[in-house]
Amino acid sequence: MTLRNRDLLLVALFGATNAFVPSAHVSVKLVKPRSTLMRHRQKIQPPTSKVFSTSVPAEEKQQGVDVDIIMEPQGKFLGDPISYSELTIGVMKETYPGECRVSQSPESVKTLVDAGFDVVVQAGAGEKASFNDAAYVEAGAIVFPGNQIFDHADIITKIRPPSEDEVPLLAGKTLIGMISPAINTDLYETLTEQRTNVFALDCVPRMLSRAQSYDVLSSQTNIAGYRAVIEAADQFPRFFAGQMTAAGKVPPAKVLVLGVGVAGLGAIQTG
Repeated sequence: MTLRNRDLLLVALFGATNAFVPSAHVSVKLVKPRSTLMRHRQKIQPPTSKVFSTSVPAEEKQQGVDVDIIMEPQGKFLGDPISYSELTIGVMKETYPGECRVSQSPESVKTLVDAGFDVVVQAGAGEKASFNDAAYVEAGAIVFPGNQIFDHADIITKIRPPSEDEVPLLAGKTLIGMISPAINTDLYETLTEQRTNVFALDCVPRMLSRAQSYDVLSSQTNIAGYRAVIEAADQFPRFFAGQMTAAGKVPPAKVLVLGVGVAGLGAIQTG
């Protein structure tokens, strides 16, 4: 494996059946290019820390340097699994300008409550998504004003990466959401330093069938393809779908879609 960036972010997803002390050590062994050293090809066992990074000295950063990563878990296995009834999930209100989504709907909150979790919701979290606080209460959640959910929640769910003001509130907790660690490098370093466990759902490989239930990108990309056609139709100077009347007809617009990925297919279906 070739190291091309200063930091290597490793994100591991764990089931909720076991509890670990979040602590792990990563050692990096640099090998000269074209080395005949046999690579360790066994599967890497999950470390006890869910998010961690490793840095390489500046003098070692050169193109073509091979890196062997050896993970040495330092935490203790706590033995008994943590019951869902002992965990509280908090739903944050999105503060990013123009963001109307919410990480949990009343329906998903009811599913969590039925599974045994306690759920707390920040007041007004679902307003822009047309979910009022009463709907969350009816689903079994408790609504708290301001930042009081952080006094109760063990796990925080969120759509956007946390802001600078929100990051300190997540110290020692588990954050589930879209983090974009390749872009927000300072953010993930800060979260690592304050021992925040992060499930970066936007980093989950969608190609794995067992990970598809964690996929948060395909649905949003599909919406983006749909919205692209709607926005194009708004800018189009005449009828988009064409018209045929007694006075004559207007031909439909011709639409060119570049790419046939999830977004492209969504655009084709809409157009």
